[in-house]
Amino acid sequence: MTKNSDRRNILIIHQHFCPPEGFGNNRSYEVAKYLTDLGHTVTVLCGAGNFPQLPEKLFTSTNIEDIQVDCIRVGYDHHMNYVRRVWSFISFFMNCCRYVGKYKNIDIIYAVSTPLSVGLIGLWFQKKLKKPVFFEIGDLWPDVPVQMGILKNKLFISLLYKLESFIYRKSKHIVLLSEGMKEYLLKKNIAEEKFTVLCNGTNTEQFAPALDKAALRKQYDIPGDAFIVLYAGTMGLANRLEFFIDAAEKVAQANNNQIRFYFIGNGNRLAEIKSMVENKKLSNVFFIASMPKTRVTDYFKLADVGLVSFASYKILETNSANKYYDYLACGLPVMINYGGWQKEALGKNHCGFSVSTAAVAAETFLTLLSDPELYRQMSANARSLAMCEYNRKEISLRLSELILQHS
Repeated sequence: MTKNSDRRNILIIHQHFCPPEGFGNNRSYEVAKYLTDLGHTVTVLCGAGNFPQLPEKLFTSTNIEDIQVDCIRVGYDHHMNYVRRVWSFISFFMNCCRYVGKYKNIDIIYAVSTPLSVGLIGLWFQKKLKKPVFFEIGDLWPDVPVQMGILKNKLFISLLYKLESFIYRKSKHIVLLSEGMKEYLLKKNIAEEKFTVLCNGTNTEQFAPALDKAALRKQYDIPGDAFIVLYAGTMGLANRLEFFIDAAEKVAQANNNQIRFYFIGNGNRLAEIKSMVENKKLSNVFFIASMPKTRVTDYFKLADVGLVSFASYKILETNSANKYYDYLACGLPVMINYGGWQKEALGKNHCGFSVSTAAVAAETFLTLLSDPELYRQMSANARSLAMCEYNRKEISLRLSELILQHS
């Protein structure tokens, strides 16, 4: 417990905040909860995109486990086109600035991206409230949409880079969710002491190896002897899921009926990926709609291997996807189809694979299935890595210490 003199009134600004019953990455909620447990007072200012339903009022304040959650009725989902997403960002920005007067008693502003505009909200609050802003970077914007070719207008891109540089300069401190992000941003000549890496992490109590995997599979009508390969998350342009659909096809061509592929989630390419599976006539691929994290946890526990998939852009190798950590915590060897810091971590800790082709992926699945001792060792290593380095409770303690150090 933090001493009275070391307690802070913290405001977390996160447009994509996900409550316990919501759909999405709940890092901000869990960090807020752990900071509260340490004695801090935490308020969250957020949008409604990850809530089960939009609130009736424009501004709604509720209490969730001693966290004051102030929700602005601004929606967001992965099916939105580019124009609607930009409007969602602008709407959240304008409404947050409108309510700045409600937060005169806070000590620390903790702004969580994406979008990049949340950093600008944090700076506005810093100016009006005379309190320091910490900026957490979940994805490197605008580099990601620029390198993927999503943003093409040169003037707009130039303005975004100037905005990024301005936010980095004016923020008191910057929190990064991966070592890959730090390596990338150091190339932009930003002082290293301005950054601290606090990985996305996972709840190692919620995500843990199943006590009775057979019973859990029976509950969800999944054969007990199946070898389950799981992907849980967004199915969008950045995720290159056709890579693992091709791997599933090669497994089927090897006349293996034991390996099954489960894809849980939503996204603007879901229909396209489903169509690909239908055209290939694959009977070993299954799709399940998005569900609250409290339920999707069961699928992590009943699975055998976890997938993280990204398109082949170097910038995406800096990612810190929450499913990577959740898989490890459940004792699942992780397979990725890209390089970077996660490839190094999986190789160093002998708990996963980075594969470059669908054929190699298929061969690896078959090897894990045929070698129980290899699988057992990798499973134990995965859990150990999550417990030692990616425990979100420990990460929150380090964040608390960081806040006290810089405020």
